Amino acid sequence: MYFDKLQGFVQIIFLTPAFRPKFIMTALTLKSYNLLAQCIPAFLICFCSCKSAPSLFRKISSGETGIQFANTITENDSINPIDMEFLYNGGGVGVGDFNNDGLPDLYFTASTSSNKLYLNKGNLSFTDVTDESKVNGDGEWFNAVSVVDINNDGLQDIYLSASIKKNPAQRRNLLYINQGPGEDKVPVFKAITKPTAFMKILINSTGTIGIAH
Repeated sequence: MYFDKLQGFVQIIFLTPAFRPKFIMTALTLKSYNLLAQCIPAFLICFCSCKSAPSLFRKISSGETGIQFANTITENDSINPIDMEFLYNGGGVGVGDFNNDGLPDLYFTASTSSNKLYLNKGNLSFTDVTDESKVNGDGEWFNAVSVVDINNDGLQDIYLSASIKKNPAQRRNLLYINQGPGEDKVPVFKAITKPTAFMKILINSTGTIGIAH
């Protein structure tokens, strides 16, 4: 309804000789006026709506958040899409409160570089604690991560899915068991890589999950 009214108003402007600008009168035919009268309302509506529509998301720079992670892959004669068809399947990101301070932290997995753990300091500001937490991934190729309290101790653990490498020993999934935060509120993790230790998850009669050593 509003579009029709706007279009009618524009037609009055362009089709009434008293309102038509002289330079337009000599350059356009009556058919052109009608076409222009139909296009201008649509343009105005689109322009106004684009200018006034609220944004659902706001882009925040890495300088503001402190997150500098990039899953960079450098191709060569052994790492390329021809030999590795799943080369660019990407990595993973896990969200969990790893130090139990009430703020969601971020864990990123990488392909050829180090995994990264960023602790949330509040106000969308993060700090890299990968080395202190001992969760860099040990140089393996990871493309997925799950966050779960696997031993039911109230601390979020990290489970990583390894992939792509031809050597089976380099495709073993990795489980990081959260040992809790220190005085600096940085959590420390213990890596479980051996299949025998990895698979020994016991459920006792009370339903509590524990990991056999």
